[in-house]
Amino acid sequence: MHAIASGRVSKKSLVPLVVLVVAACTSVEVSPVPHQGYPMAAICIERNPDVVVEDLLPVLEQGFARHGIATRVVEAPVPADCDYTLWYSARRRWDFKPVLGYAELRVRYHGETIGTATWLARPSLSPFKWTSTESKIGPVIDELLAQFPS
Repeated sequence: MHAIASGRVSKKSLVPLVVLVVAACTSVEVSPVPHQGYPMAAICIERNPDVVVEDLLPVLEQGFARHGIATRVVEAPVPADCDYTLWYSARRRWDFKPVLGYAELRVRYHGETIGTATWLARPSLSPFKWTSTESKIGPVIDELLAQFPS
């Protein structure tokens, strides 16, 4: 506090402040898909026509592929041969330009939810808000599929 009150701010005193500001900008909640009992080799991604985040679907496909899980994009109603499905939703918000503001993922096995992930960005001064969808959602997918080899 003394450094700030005196008008001198050292780099060391700014690091905790920067970490706090960036951490407060994003909220991530993940309940990973358990590998035991769920040998997921392939998943059907339910296309959500309401999502206007153009690059989200390729990011989802790439994320599952990183964990050795094949993907197939399907339209509703989900075909009967899809044992595992991924339901997703996402919203953009305006911050000088459209940015990803919210994403939710639900992995289901025969309709039962077995893993979830929610990513929420709060309005902030962080330049992270303008980074790619992959840089935001890729780590969330990796956490969701943490029990599957990458």
